Amino acid sequence: MPTRLRVRLECRGGAVDAVVRPSHALHGVRQLTILIHGYNADECAAWRSYDRFLDESDLESHPLATGAVCTFYWPGDASLGWFSGASYPLELAAARRSAAQLLAFLRELAAAAGDLAVALVCHSLGNRVALELLKAYVEAGAPAGLRFTSACLMAAAVPVRLVEDAQRLGRAAAAVAGRRTLVLYSESDGVLRWAFPSGETAIPGEGWFPTAVGRFGDPDRTWGEREDMAPYGHGDYWRGRQAAGYVRRLLGIASPAPARTAAIAARPLPAATLGSRTLPRRRVSDDRPGCCDES
Repeated sequence: MPTRLRVRLECRGGAVDAVVRPSHALHGVRQLTILIHGYNADECAAWRSYDRFLDESDLESHPLATGAVCTFYWPGDASLGWFSGASYPLELAAARRSAAQLLAFLRELAAAAGDLAVALVCHSLGNRVALELLKAYVEAGAPAGLRFTSACLMAAAVPVRLVEDAQRLGRAAAAVAGRRTLVLYSESDGVLRWAFPSGETAIPGEGWFPTAVGRFGDPDRTWGEREDMAPYGHGDYWRGRQAAGYVRRLLGIASPAPARTAAIAARPLPAATLGSRTLPRRRVSDDRPGCCDES
């Protein structure tokens, strides 16, 4: 069962909490993999996305590669729709505040453990949370004992021009050790093509109808790896087997090899009736938020 890291005060909407509240104690842990959901997802929707992705990727079965798997819940769902111009500025402010609280939490863990390695797996506006986290980390002087070892950016709702600007998010994008960054992008993403530019334009300083990193994977020289995920749409990443496979590869988890086949001489066998049974899902612990019972 993953550890939930929560800065939400409410299941739907609401403000950013003053601290990160983990569902399990993590003091002494030296390695984390943190999943960060995106825009317009309440706590229950985020949990469903995480649960689906963890089923598909099986990250929790490889603790030597992932450390403790954590799911981050932040209030990015005040909007009435995808990247609405009226509410998107509020979501960006929440993303920045959530990033600041997450950094404070990670610094505390690193101080307790002496060394903390963190991998990030992010979707949509969750990538902005991650880059704001890395920006704050760099501005704090890259605190001793805390390292960001890899980052996967899926359908990143972040303007390319901000990543190209060293004074904005450029240094943040370069803060991951060894440039172990992977961008999963798709030109087929209608949300990033149509809704994202207008939402960003509503925010002073974000640019005029900018292109999102998650559309074409730009700027190409910034990232360690890029993978074209077309025909993926914006909501396909958390449930996509291909995306899960790329994340496993980034984290150093070998994908199962295909079964080898060999020719066997045909031989008649006596007819037999085989019983059947239904196998349970891999995930036996139900850690869903209480608000999921209300929906």
